[in-house]
Formats: sequence, structure tokens, C-alpha cells
Amino acid sequence: MADFLQNLQKQPEHIKKIIIWSVIVVVGAGLFFWWVGRVKESVNRLKNAGVANKIDFTPLEKQLKEAPGDYPKAGEALENLKNIEAEILKQGGSFVATEDAFPNQESQQ
Repeated sequence: MADFLQNLQKQPEHIKKIIIWSVIVVVGAGLFFWWVGRVKESVNRLKNAGVANKIDFTPLEKQLKEAPGDYPKAGEALENLKNIEAEILKQGGSFVATEDAFPNQESQQ
């Protein structure tokens, strides 16, 4: 082992980088495949236990339906941003941020 390390120390820098990246890729791939195997085991255990059938999502659905309607939906918000962008461009403006765009908190107080 000591001979291997001494031989490695004598190698040029680019060879050392190739070796370390190879080790990183092999270890990373090993961990990834181990993780995938563990996830498959967990999913199979949950399926066999019938957990998905035991979960009652109705309280969550009820909360989502009763949530305040003050917040625009994502699609509406995106459409609003597109309209604002079109208006700015129509007026010859640009999207360059200036200090005026982000006032410091001291001036807001």
C-alpha cells in the first residue's frame, strides 16, 4: 500500500486527477445503485402493507378547497408577468435592474 501511494505521488497532476475522478465516479455509481435498490425495497414493502389504501387524503383536499382565494394560481401569475413584460417592452423599457428597483430597507421605514 505504501508503494502504491508513493507511486501515486510521483504521477503528474493530470494523472492524479484522472485517478481521483475515476474513484469518485465508481463510488458514486455504487452508492446510486445501492440507493435505488433500497428505494425499490421500501416501495415493495409499502405496496405489500397496503399503506396507499390506508391513507385518507380527504382532509388535505378539504384544506386545499377552503384555502383563501387571495393568491393567484400559477398560470394566472405567469400570464400577468407576460402581460407586464409586453407592456414594458411596448413602452421601450428594458429589464435592467437599477438601485431604484430595489430600495434599501432604511428608506422604507
